Amino acid sequence: MQHEITHAIPLLDERGNLTEPGWARRLLPVYDRARVKGGPTGCREWDDYLVMGPGFALALTIADHFYLGLDSISLLDFREGWQMTRCPRRPFPMGRTGLPETSERGNAAVSGRGYGILFHNDGLNRTLTAHMDAFREGAALDAHIVLRDEPEESMVLSVPFDRPG
Repeated sequence: MQHEITHAIPLLDERGNLTEPGWARRLLPVYDRARVKGGPTGCREWDDYLVMGPGFALALTIADHFYLGLDSISLLDFREGWQMTRCPRRPFPMGRTGLPETSERGNAAVSGRGYGILFHNDGLNRTLTAHMDAFREGAALDAHIVLRDEPEESMVLSVPFDRPG
């Protein structure tokens, strides 16, 4: 059974360890990048969204694992029974992706050969924009989604990863 975090806490202690591994229904663990220890391999940051509608789902991810950037666009068509994921990689972003410390404010953006993903947060709405050339069967994918009402619950994970060495 996984542990539910039910109150606001710092995500990391002064030594860079998780204060309370588990999950939360809201953004209760407070992330402070200055508390990350362990050099470039000590931090994995990402921002991702899953948007579902009748018969489909779109998942967008911007990730900076310091030694590797993993950006992802996935489209699932439940009616026709197919899914497609494209996951371009960026070598050694080393934290330069510029992800905000909280999803409550700030923007995230990446681009590379034939693709771009932007998460824009103006304080009222979140706008998710994505483009990828030759996404499926040679056709490009373009998405522009405005999220106006934040759900009462979201999934916040606070999970330890083994550090190398």
